[in-house]
Amino acid sequence: MKVNLMRTLRIAILPLVLWFIFMCCHIECYCPIWPSIDTKYTSGFSRQTFEALPIGATTNEVQALLGNPGFGISPRPGGNEIWWYSGDGKCTFGDFAWIAYYIVISNGIAIEKQRRVFYD
Repeated sequence: MKVNLMRTLRIAILPLVLWFIFMCCHIECYCPIWPSIDTKYTSGFSRQTFEALPIGATTNEVQALLGNPGFGISPRPGGNEIWWYSGDGKCTFGDFAWIAYYIVISNGIAIEKQRRVFYD
């Protein structure tokens, strides 16, 4: 009787587990086990170097430490720019949240650096 109950529970729970896994791979959820599962980085990027970059660095200093913003430069109102060092789409089997690393540049000076999770 106990063996049949355990077998029945496994059969009943398996579809729920598979559904959960499927949904996690397709609803842009955050993966706490592997947070950067769907994040692409520019060549040579490291979180340590990003964190060590001082606010007030010139664009030449930013490029010397982090390289070129391989995911583009976005113009902002007021003349500021966002230099992107990460992007979405690394994971081939699902769509997860990704971690954006970017620098805000104003008049050739880094005025802000950000790490944000995007669910898009």
